[in-house]
Amino acid sequence: MKVAILGYGKMGKEIEKIILKRKYKILIKTNSKSQIDINKLKKCDLAFEFTNPDSAFGNIQLCLKNKVSVVSGTTGWKIRKKTIQDICEKNKVSFLHGSNFSTGINLIKNIIPEINLFAKNNNDFSISIKEKHHKYKLDSPSGTAIDLKNILKNKNIKIESERNSKKEIGFHEITIKSKEETIKIQHQANERYLFALGAVKYGEKIKHKTGYFNLDLKKIF
Repeated sequence: MKVAILGYGKMGKEIEKIILKRKYKILIKTNSKSQIDINKLKKCDLAFEFTNPDSAFGNIQLCLKNKVSVVSGTTGWKIRKKTIQDICEKNKVSFLHGSNFSTGINLIKNIIPEINLFAKNNNDFSISIKEKHHKYKLDSPSGTAIDLKNILKNKNIKIESERNSKKEIGFHEITIKSKEETIKIQHQANERYLFALGAVKYGEKIKHKTGYFNLDLKKIF
């Protein structure tokens, strides 16, 4: 497989390690859209887009229009789902967006329908979300926390965000609380590698598919 890494920051470098271990070829590795070699891009099977909110959509369009499928983990930008779907269908490529590529977080997302059912029948419980990341993370609250809130289908849920640490990779916690008891569901990322590994694994699954995908394990696998 031939790949492009768009966004050669911490995530891009972790993805590079995995790509090389798998003996795939990296044709493009850049932080700048202006440095993307279109001829090289056209030879790629898959692009990993982990840049910033200002660059994401332009990078994604460029790849898809050149028939290159994309895995993007950039958060904080307005996802133009219909536009991306149309480009994917026209060019027979795929796009996968995820705020968090760890298996643990996506397992939690699959548990949430049970929490929704529980909350619906127990009005005396309140639900809150807490997330912590390193102080250099640009968006707050995190895309993962927003995703969790949306899946929980409760507009009144408050998200508490912390950006104090230099080393915090990612922590998310859902708290379900009543006067009598407290239930906590936590996920702590210990290494950035787990996000990169997830992104590569999902990319391998969708590169020959057509369409727009979220991190729905049932649809991807």
